Amino acid sequence: MSPSLTPGNIPTAMKARVSTARGPPSKVLTLSSIPAPPTTLAPTFVLVKISHAALSPGEITIMKILPRFARGLPSIIALDLTGTIVAVGASVRPELHPGVAVFGIVPKKLILAGVGSLAEYVALPADCVVVKPEHVSWEEAAGLAGCGVTAVEYLNWSGYRSGDRVLVNGATGGIGVMVVQIARNAVGSEGKVIATCSAESADMVKGLGADETLDYRSIGPLYQYLEKTYSDQPFDGIIDNVGCQDLYNHSPSYLKEGQHYMCIGVRFGKNGLGDAIRIAWRMAQNLLWPRILGGTPRKFCLQPTNGSVATLEQLRRLVEDGKVRGVVDSVWEMEDVVKAYERLESGRAKGKVVIKIQDL
Repeated sequence: MSPSLTPGNIPTAMKARVSTARGPPSKVLTLSSIPAPPTTLAPTFVLVKISHAALSPGEITIMKILPRFARGLPSIIALDLTGTIVAVGASVRPELHPGVAVFGIVPKKLILAGVGSLAEYVALPADCVVVKPEHVSWEEAAGLAGCGVTAVEYLNWSGYRSGDRVLVNGATGGIGVMVVQIARNAVGSEGKVIATCSAESADMVKGLGADETLDYRSIGPLYQYLEKTYSDQPFDGIIDNVGCQDLYNHSPSYLKEGQHYMCIGVRFGKNGLGDAIRIAWRMAQNLLWPRILGGTPRKFCLQPTNGSVATLEQLRRLVEDGKVRGVVDSVWEMEDVVKAYERLESGRAKGKVVIKIQDL
């Protein structure tokens, strides 16, 4: 396969959303014309013409707290993408060739170098994309990879088995909707998935596989409700997509001895750097503070994810088989990216906030 396209098929400039300083999206994001990636690629890279991208909360944190020296500037924002391959390096997998529709995620190393998916084109390692199932729309595919890979890796690591009882805290965000579905597959029909969400989201979350939903707005402090209701039927695992410290502190009342409390996500406030320091200190305490000195007697797990091609392929098969689907909260144009980030920051998004880049 030729490593490059015929000159002229790819423009020399492309439209992208970039940040040029540290700060909130409303102040640092601009819609710019910048040089497009070259069509001559490294042997293991592919060039993708992007149809849609999806936003993630971590991008807001990066914009707010990372100084200029810690990342490439100007930086193209966002990680998740879907689109069509337009050029390939000499050593990529045979199923990846020009014209193939794919979905995937920009790796962290490239993100820190200023490469992202809110652009018309991106060059990235071939191991970061897989073939898009034909029945999946561009909008749905855009948000599959980042949260889907995280959910798959955590659930693989958890060791949940058929018949287990799992609590999912925060079931409606981008990661929550994936965790509910993959947990359902892990525990089977004999198991039980209980998820927290608002009352208006209950039907959606049950449709994703939850057996029961808890309306966090009406039950009072969640840990108190769980202490009263589930102390005699403790969970085999808890997956926290919000980062609720009280939920972990009191977990011995409703999480079985020897089982894991897995924290996948945390919510930042408006004080970006201050929040990051506070959360990092709290996570360190949860991971390292020994039980003998008053630490919570349940294992706190904060697993890094690597986004391997094997995990992406596992996710693709789950989607292909109809066991997992993407959930789209809303779709925005490139001109409205700031408003889309506001939607994401509001905490009211149900699924992924997606950006349309261009028609393919």
